[in-house]
Amino acid sequence: MALSNLRTEHLEANVRRFIVFRLLYSARFYYPVFTVLFLDYGLTLEQFSILNIVWALTIVFAEVPSGAMADIVGRKRLVVFAAALMVIEMSLIVFAPIGASSLLFLLFLGNRVCSGLSEAAASGADEALAYDSLSALGREGDWSKVLERTTQVVSVGFYNNDSWCVSL
Repeated sequence: MALSNLRTEHLEANVRRFIVFRLLYSARFYYPVFTVLFLDYGLTLEQFSILNIVWALTIVFAEVPSGAMADIVGRKRLVVFAAALMVIEMSLIVFAPIGASSLLFLLFLGNRVCSGLSEAAASGADEALAYDSLSALGREGDWSKVLERTTQVVSVGFYNNDSWCVSL
């Protein structure tokens, strides 16, 4: 059964959006220097360590429920949710006051929880959406090419992001 042109375009767009999503998702402006950034804001090493433990535990505890959520609400909605969480994650840093305070720690705690939830929500949902789109087009064999292209684009993004951060 042939797919309609509109449906075909939509499925093709999902594959392109997957590559763009991965590029933008991987290019968080502060990741190359986030340890220095967090400490420069006024967090202690102990607080920084606690935040990273919270981040890791958030991913661990949200990973399985996020897979179930993908089945319930759909992969696309979960990927959009992951992107929204990433924007919130970065916004919390942008609006954080400099200098040690309990508000600072709470904002960075929110940052790490949003980051962990975002990682868990995106984990697999983005790839599954792109692969399912290829499958619906009858092009499952192109999956390795899509992953290769994604890796190339994300690598260039990492280089540019890291170069930009170093120049600051």
